Amino acid sequence: MRKTNTEPVSDILKRFVTAYRLEHPLGCARIMNHWDEVVGSMIASQTAELNIHQRKLYVKLKSSVVRHELMMVKSRLLLQLNDLAGIKAIDDIILM
Repeated sequence: MRKTNTEPVSDILKRFVTAYRLEHPLGCARIMNHWDEVVGSMIASQTAELNIHQRKLYVKLKSSVVRHELMMVKSRLLLQLNDLAGIKAIDDIILM
């Protein structure tokens, strides 16, 4: 006997994520996991620490030169990271 009320798993997962308000935590996890793909391997190797707290991405860097380069492209980087997350997960990037 076959059920007639079948749904795609993707729809069920979307409802689950929405019901439990997991969009923001999942978006933040995407940002953290794909940081090296967005900024490149050279900048990723100079990144000491990444944290997201109160919608701000804190990036601790090993090099002041890399920090300066990221400051120059901060607004574009913010847009790229939020596009990656699928939502506006972060409002600002703090480079340390």
